[in-house]
Amino acid sequence: MAGGSIKHTAGYSQDISKRAAVAITSLAVFLALALGFGGGGRGFPIHNLIVQLAAILLLALQPDLIRRFLRETPKGLLWLLAVTICVPLLQLVSLPPFLWTVMPGRESVEISLALIGQEQSWRPITVNSNLTLLSLLSLVPCLAVLIFAAAIPADRRWKVLILFAAVGSGVSLLLGGLQLVSGGQFQIYDGGNRHYLYASFANHNSSGLFFVLALCALLAMPFRRLKGTWWPIAGIAMACLLTVGVVLTQSRSSTLLLIVPLLALGLRLFGGRKGPATRRVLIALFGGSLLVAFGAMLLLQNAKIAQTADRFETTLEDRRPLIWADTVDATKRFWPVGSGAGTFDEVYQLDEALEHVSGRRAGRAHNDYLEIALENGITGILLIFAWCTYCAASLVKRRGLKDPLQIASAAALLSIALQSFVDYPLRNLAMLCVAAFYFSLLSVNTYSDGKESNIV
Repeated sequence: MAGGSIKHTAGYSQDISKRAAVAITSLAVFLALALGFGGGGRGFPIHNLIVQLAAILLLALQPDLIRRFLRETPKGLLWLLAVTICVPLLQLVSLPPFLWTVMPGRESVEISLALIGQEQSWRPITVNSNLTLLSLLSLVPCLAVLIFAAAIPADRRWKVLILFAAVGSGVSLLLGGLQLVSGGQFQIYDGGNRHYLYASFANHNSSGLFFVLALCALLAMPFRRLKGTWWPIAGIAMACLLTVGVVLTQSRSSTLLLIVPLLALGLRLFGGRKGPATRRVLIALFGGSLLVAFGAMLLLQNAKIAQTADRFETTLEDRRPLIWADTVDATKRFWPVGSGAGTFDEVYQLDEALEHVSGRRAGRAHNDYLEIALENGITGILLIFAWCTYCAASLVKRRGLKDPLQIASAAALLSIALQSFVDYPLRNLAMLCVAAFYFSLLSVNTYSDGKESNIV
């Protein structure tokens, strides 16, 4: 009887390890594909299609993970996900003319359809169905990341995060270095500045943010449990390289966001009880990263530092405030329904002031909150509030100010939220998947058979 019980327990543990290994492998493969092909945004549909098809294929191969996610994920999060999916989905539903014609901002659509005799046709809420459909499909990779990450046992989550940050940032730094040395010849996406480090992104702000998020990942290391002196040295070296990478992107917003992981490191230093050895390691990581990184930059990359500093001097000449003002006017036109997910570039020109017109299209609002308000109306604002509230509640519920993994995840999501005020970091699939990974680490509980452990 005892032998049978031991055998059953051993078999059960093997099944758990196998499921965890499958989930980790699926997540690693998918994040690698997302970083490799999903950094271009809407302008590169074939790249995005590769990421979306990969998500569907990996999910189809693991139906058990989907069932377990639906069964064991907190109902509040499932409802939040469902509402988020339903917003662009409902915008695609065709309505009779007596409904869509009375919605705010549809006058131009009605006039255009009248030219071809279709003003009485059924139309969806969105002014462009194709773009809203693309926005809906962009949620599939996020769901895949959440489903895979939820199956990773709690005691392995920080290891997966550190491995992802180390490998992803290492490859990005290598690729970015080749881009700078070659004068931009190794850029994946056309149209960039040869003086910026882009890595696998089309936007240098996104590449800078990715390095900041990798810095945040270092905060998840449980120094109290790690043996040997090479861990602190490796952490300091990685922090230095990532700091250099942020500056080489010449992204002003990402450079300013370096303060977020530093403040989070201070929270780890002084938040909660720490042993002398752990405190010394954290102080060494903090001080060593600053001294070595900035010393190396001053000695080896003086020209790049000067270019980054020059960009800060031209901040007052930035066109963003002009775009924001016109976006507010466009939002008033379509409020409170919105123009439809993904349709900013289609409707922005209706309210762009003549004195703000230049040789380049705005393309984006350069403020994701304003863009969401324009595209999704009051529903988009409420969704932003709901997601932020859920993250805050997760921090409070899961002792987030004491757990290193929670601190790292919160710092990463805060960095994304802050850059969203001046850019559009979540408008490419790569960063969207990374954000979903951090959100899962912060908010999604592991399954009941995942071993919980204290890694503070």
